[in-house]
Amino acid sequence: MASIWQKFSYFGVKVAISVSVVCESALLRRALEWFLRDRIATANACELIITDRKLRNEKPQLIIGEHLVKPFSGSQLDAVLERFDKLQEIKTAAKGLLEKSPEAELEAEIERLMKRFSNELLGLLKKK
Repeated sequence: MASIWQKFSYFGVKVAISVSVVCESALLRRALEWFLRDRIATANACELIITDRKLRNEKPQLIIGEHLVKPFSGSQLDAVLERFDKLQEIKTAAKGLLEKSPEAELEAEIERLMKRFSNELLGLLKKK
């Protein structure tokens, strides 16, 4: 099974997903940075934030203490990241299915018809 770090490929070259580490604990932050040294990115440029507390951020967050118990090894971190990545893929797929639901299609059709009706009504009022 391919590691999370081998998941992305660009012209046959393996590309690691970028991770940002945001921790109050300096020791925990340094340990995570050491384990993930080849994948570290800024919080704005990363694909995943690993933190020891819940942050107000739209990006996926792996929270130490909830998703990974201390102390941990590099292999445990990798396993948790694998599971976390699969969960994110499932959430994305579910969101895509919900967006394609009949209700969403019906709402889009109603919106389209309302816009068309508004434009036609405005055209008729402008002619008078």
